[in-house]
Amino acid sequence: MNTNRMDDYFSNINLDIRIKGNNPRFIDQKCTPDVLSFIADCIINLNKDEFVRDDIWDLEYFKKNAVLIFNKPSPNNSKVSNEYDKFISQPLDLLSYAGILFKDKVGNKNRFKVNDNTKDILEYIAMRDRNAYFFLLSYLSKMLKDSGFIKHIDYFLDHQTKEDYNLLKSKFEQFLIGYSHIGNRGSSNGGKVEARRIFSKVINVFAVANNSLGTEKGHLSKSIITYQDLMYNEINFRDFGKLKNISRKEEKEKRLSSPQKYNKFLIQKAMQWVRRHHQYSEVNDNMYGPTAEVHHIFPKKDFYEISGYIENLIALTSGQHKDKAHPKSNGNEIDLMYQCVCLRAKNQTIQKELQSGEPSQYSIHDFIYVINTGFKKPDFVPSNSTFEEIDELICQYYKMAN
Repeated sequence: MNTNRMDDYFSNINLDIRIKGNNPRFIDQKCTPDVLSFIADCIINLNKDEFVRDDIWDLEYFKKNAVLIFNKPSPNNSKVSNEYDKFISQPLDLLSYAGILFKDKVGNKNRFKVNDNTKDILEYIAMRDRNAYFFLLSYLSKMLKDSGFIKHIDYFLDHQTKEDYNLLKSKFEQFLIGYSHIGNRGSSNGGKVEARRIFSKVINVFAVANNSLGTEKGHLSKSIITYQDLMYNEINFRDFGKLKNISRKEEKEKRLSSPQKYNKFLIQKAMQWVRRHHQYSEVNDNMYGPTAEVHHIFPKKDFYEISGYIENLIALTSGQHKDKAHPKSNGNEIDLMYQCVCLRAKNQTIQKELQSGEPSQYSIHDFIYVINTGFKKPDFVPSNSTFEEIDELICQYYKMAN
């Protein structure tokens, strides 16, 4: 999928907060790319036509990975129930505002349903946090444009002074308090503190896209905002763990291990998607049949940077995987000629999907990146190559390698 799909979708709906009514919350503090992607993934793993927040909370997949990749205490811990409530509910509200989910009220609970027309966008968000970022950028651009506010963002991005920053923040507070009723629950400050926390979740998305300054600790940032700056701040949960359960040494070890855990989670998520999406092997040879294994075309241990790309994963039968991809079931060995077969088959899979006219999670640009990374030749396959040219270059490479 590319961002054109989302832009096409948003072009046909109106996200103007001024006409939404009923206390609309188009974004909130927990709506960071990694959290949004994770909650979208949980919705897909829930696999229910309709659900409430507690269905996600009770999902074993959620419990396991919330602890594993976000270093959180157990969701069963009553002392952090309020934070978990926000962690789940706020992304659900964002997805509902965007039309990716439908929301209604059943008793005192919000009930959600996946919009069948946007299920591909939900899967795109769930695939990886960078996809969720591209969604947020497209979504916020449309929402703020429809609401008549995007001009203030654009002006600040072009005039990055302290005065312009303070003016933008003040206008945003007025905008949010005026149209989302953020200060209507007895807030002593009229909602300003909460509005300021949400401000960073909005302006910094645009700052990353424009390689510009944004907001940091309530002030104009001293340096350019990076993508990593958008990720969820886990310090409250980590402090809880440090104070109640673990030592400072253990806390440091958890911090150091977190990226590896998260990368492993992303790889598993991509493999699950390929297995769900391809019920039969993508290689049509004498061992063709139902999918039993998901194989890394370029080995994970050698090419970790592309190990979570669905374009580097292929559905195979057990025989294809154990007898052909890894001769004699030796996972440390790769048959180069069968690697060529897999790449050509993946090329056909992606071509067929992208030319079908139906939404697809595959990207030809990501596939080219995977190939060039695996070949260790950054420009071997030019970025504007057709599928036919890609196939020819794959064959050419393995002829030289043989």
